[in-house]
Amino acid sequence: KFDYLARDCYYCGVQASCDFSRIMPFVRVIDDTICFKASEVGNIYEIFHTRASLHRRVYTHKVAKAIEYMIVDAMVEANDAFEIVKKAQSPKSFLELDDSILKRIEYANPEDDDSRLRKAKSVVERIRRRKLYKYVNEYCVPTEQLKNWKKVKAEDITACQKGDGGVDLRPDDIVVQNMKIDWSMKDKNPVDHVFFYQDARSDTKFSIPKEKVSTLLPNVFQERRVRVFVKDEANFDAVSRAFEAYQERHFGSSRQVAATPPRSKAKRHALSGPFALKKGSSSGLRTDPEARKKLRLTSREITLGGGNANGKAKGKKPLTPVPEK
Repeated sequence: KFDYLARDCYYCGVQASCDFSRIMPFVRVIDDTICFKASEVGNIYEIFHTRASLHRRVYTHKVAKAIEYMIVDAMVEANDAFEIVKKAQSPKSFLELDDSILKRIEYANPEDDDSRLRKAKSVVERIRRRKLYKYVNEYCVPTEQLKNWKKVKAEDITACQKGDGGVDLRPDDIVVQNMKIDWSMKDKNPVDHVFFYQDARSDTKFSIPKEKVSTLLPNVFQERRVRVFVKDEANFDAVSRAFEAYQERHFGSSRQVAATPPRSKAKRHALSGPFALKKGSSSGLRTDPEARKKLRLTSREITLGGGNANGKAKGKKPLTPVPEK
């Protein structure tokens, strides 16, 4: 499986911490078992680390998962019209369920009473317009609870909702992702099951304890995370508060690494000063000539080696602001 790790790292722009080119030249078969040279044990650990990193950063990326959940919802709603579940039962008809299924849903002509197909079309249209399910936040399950952890359901989050000004959350309003990432053997160290040989003259295989390799290696080889997505951005703040309330109820405090910024426009703090954004514009610099002058003046001071508040460069003649065209 080394090839897909190297390929995905390359095409996704993820820096791999292992050297794949050194693995195969040092492989030998001893007693019908694939063995690696003992000096490459660190590289073997890095391969499993790279695999876990790809799952965390690429395969379970929050945007990719949001689109995945939207495709699932669209296919569920369109099942009656396209018999998706029935076609999945036969290998021959399963071939029809390629990427074109989204196009067929998108260009379908539902009957007036076919509300489910219209809903499926609206979900596909949201994907096309990049109006995706919004990622709210996530937390990492404590190590001591990993063994007996139970999956979190949408009902568990909505049950923790407090008064939210008329917003009544339902389980269908949110998506809960119970994510598990490990080193390919659940909570076990996979390298404990890898065999090594000493050198080219050796015909004896052996395992290498983790303690002999490095004291910096992890003691836990599995993590679980709970993510929450909201389908309608209007419910974002209500879901965020309910998710934090759920964590406080089960852990005593919030376990989120970063606080969830509010999506309500009334709660956002506007920038102040000459570089503040103007209403109806994407950039304050486009509509504020004075701010543009100050920015040009500052850029010239930096280029010439610094200056003071009066626009005078140190040891040089006063600068003349660039006039507006």
